Amino acid sequence: MAVKRQLKIAMIAALLLLLLLAILLVTWVTGAFLQLVQQLDAQPAWVMLLYLAVILLLLIVTAAALWWLLRPSRKRLAESAVERPLTREELEKQLLQAQEQGVSTARVEQELKKLQHRQEAGVIHIALFGEISSGKSTLIKALLPDAQVEISARGGSTREINEYHWQSAAGDELVLTDMPGLNEAQGSLDQVAADEAQRSHIVIFVTNGDLTRTEYDAMSWLQELKKPLLLVINKAEWFSGEDLQLLHDSIQARFADLVVVDVTASGEELVIRQLPDGSEERVMRPRPPRVERLAAALQQIIDTHGLVLDELRDSAVFVLAQNKLNIAINEERAVQAEKVVSTYTKRAVVGAMAAVAPGTDLLIQGFLATRMIKALSTLYEVPAREADTDLLIELVQKHVGKTMTLILAIAGNGLKAFPGVGTLTGGLLHAVAYGMIFNTLGHAVASSLQSRGELRPLVASQLFKEHLGDDLEASARRYAKMAIKQLRD
Repeated sequence: MAVKRQLKIAMIAALLLLLLLAILLVTWVTGAFLQLVQQLDAQPAWVMLLYLAVILLLLIVTAAALWWLLRPSRKRLAESAVERPLTREELEKQLLQAQEQGVSTARVEQELKKLQHRQEAGVIHIALFGEISSGKSTLIKALLPDAQVEISARGGSTREINEYHWQSAAGDELVLTDMPGLNEAQGSLDQVAADEAQRSHIVIFVTNGDLTRTEYDAMSWLQELKKPLLLVINKAEWFSGEDLQLLHDSIQARFADLVVVDVTASGEELVIRQLPDGSEERVMRPRPPRVERLAAALQQIIDTHGLVLDELRDSAVFVLAQNKLNIAINEERAVQAEKVVSTYTKRAVVGAMAAVAPGTDLLIQGFLATRMIKALSTLYEVPAREADTDLLIELVQKHVGKTMTLILAIAGNGLKAFPGVGTLTGGLLHAVAYGMIFNTLGHAVASSLQSRGELRPLVASQLFKEHLGDDLEASARRYAKMAIKQLRD
């Protein structure tokens, strides 16, 4: 207790001493400042201005130096910009919301079930990725001599995803997935391979040499998955030791921290055999595969990343499932948007026929256009500001005003396909014209909302201008038929 009391007394004394020193310092600075002011008053005015300019310059330099020292580094900014990994709970919440909106989520649920099945199996999945004829199937044959793998000299012999089980020397159970090659069947199979790459723990990219542009783009995308990636240079026997090292350095210079190994999965070599009679015979014999470096690199990756392989795989699958959910939502919105556009287009046709006073149809169509834009904005969950809506309608009306003569002429041609409808002027003609206009406007707004995520009047009006002339003859006949039906009803 006595020690604590003495410590408190010492602290109080130190504080009082610091307070006394602070008072003395303030007093001295104040006196020096007042003395300086008196001296400057006795000098010409330009001396005072020069002195203040120097002080201001010093303050600016000091502020710039402090900002440079204390500003966040680019690395920290980049790290802070990285999105937090999506969790299963967040994905399931999004899934439930989509189901409540009537979105078909079968593909997403299937993806999550496949993930659960793999989690329960507890094996390590390895996806082989690469161009067609890069030797993926042959590489699996070299790693698993007893596996039945279809190997063909024709490009792209792999037409479906095949899985082959393998137990490493350390006892880890692995599944190697042989996938269709890049750009096979005009790119229609690329998405299949990309999805499987996201579902796997480790990705092996197989190439026969320096990367092509397509291979480089694929590698860049694979690195964004943030999972172990291994690049295999197949047919290493094609290169000299020096050239092979240059190839390694070139690839690793473009992809930081990338593991690169070279293998010989198959091939033939020339052998000179001496016969009993002393003559020589040149024969070609199969070259023994050399894949030990690949097996060792895989084992090292498993040993190094073993604790986080499942976590990295799960995160990638959640992103894959979320992408499929977004596609399903966009598909459902496209269907609903088509219904909204069709509904308001029909109302525009009826409204044009119901207009009795000059200019009345413009008022009706302006009201309907506003309602249609708001309905589409609500569908895409985008706030539609009144100013943006008014600007879009104004831009569209200006363009329509310039092209109305052409639109009415095409509408008249559409009506000619239905003999006996009487005059081609008046409400019927305008009804067909506004049917074409509203259909184009609705699709332009929907396209803008989906691609931009907001209502952009200039973008939507430009889309309207570009597509107003698309297939007008067929549109005119379609809306002429609708208008005539409404007239007869």
